[in-house]
Amino acid sequence: MIDRPLQNRVAVVTHGASELGRGICAALERAGALVVGDGSTEHFPDTAAHAAHIDALLEQVATTHGRLDIMVNTSVTTPAMAAETLPLEQFMQGITLNLNAIFFGCQSAARQMLRQSPMMTSGVRGAIINISSVAGVVALPGHAAFSSAMAGVQAMTKVLATEWGSQGVRVVGVGAGLSAELAQTLSLRPPLPGSDTLSHRRIPPGALTTPFDVGQLVAYLAGDDARHITGTTVYVDGGWLADGYWED
Repeated sequence: MIDRPLQNRVAVVTHGASELGRGICAALERAGALVVGDGSTEHFPDTAAHAAHIDALLEQVATTHGRLDIMVNTSVTTPAMAAETLPLEQFMQGITLNLNAIFFGCQSAARQMLRQSPMMTSGVRGAIINISSVAGVVALPGHAAFSSAMAGVQAMTKVLATEWGSQGVRVVGVGAGLSAELAQTLSLRPPLPGSDTLSHRRIPPGALTTPFDVGQLVAYLAGDDARHITGTTVYVDGGWLADGYWED
């Protein structure tokens, strides 16, 4: 067994200063990767500004380290609001911060990866990992923008994996489960009979998903052992999706 399967590989993690980003960076470092976390906490005002920031960051990484092996595009939780009162600007910001930003992160990374030679161990030029959420497949009340962006990220991951796979670039998604941060935003509930609540009974104890859980999966998917996994989203959710959304 290789203790540090990502030894000598160069990784970039967007939103690396966030709690989730730090967990992902730590897991990649434990696996041996040289990690460059995008420490910017600025939420760029538009897609063009974010794309320019990512292009500059990846160009600097490629110049300094010679290649880019792993690109992790991290999503951002946005505030909850009832759909009927959600302003257009706030909805568009939720899409910009996640769907748009992740697409241009993928595009910028692929441009670099497609220029470099494949890794000897796997024949792959690079791995792009997009962090989405269970919100992409189940309804989280109050999160019309976030859920729409997460569903878009998962669909986009399939398309990009199909386009770039034959050229040696894997694209795979990680669907993060219900985190403490996201759970705190779920103050809006649909009207349900009785006193139904979010399901906690049948899933394992402590099933809220942590940055450590997400990071461990990212580190695995970035390595050669996952070379046959692409074009799909793998969920790390403690069984929350399988359990069903509500319970009595």
